[in-house]
Amino acid sequence: MSKIEKLHFKLRGEDLTRIVRDLVLEEDWEHAITTLVTGLHGMTHDFAYAVLSGNKKLTGDETAGIGLEDEDPKVTEKQQIKCPVCKGKGYFTNE
Repeated sequence: MSKIEKLHFKLRGEDLTRIVRDLVLEEDWEHAITTLVTGLHGMTHDFAYAVLSGNKKLTGDETAGIGLEDEDPKVTEKQQIKCPVCKGKGYFTNE
């Protein structure tokens, strides 16, 4: 009989933001949107698009609550990555 071990992890908004934006960079934007909309209570398609386009970011964690805030406008151009699904309107950081 195999031994069952527990895995503990903490869901943080900044990590989830990075993960779904990485999906966009891999050209799997539908998976990125589905992950946000089905995985977070209250997440709408409009909010998901705002996160993926770089206008908003997820903050907090599962203990304090996941929040939605404006993305930092002070991101330098060297840190910016063109959002391939944003129709020429969005940038986001991949950090």
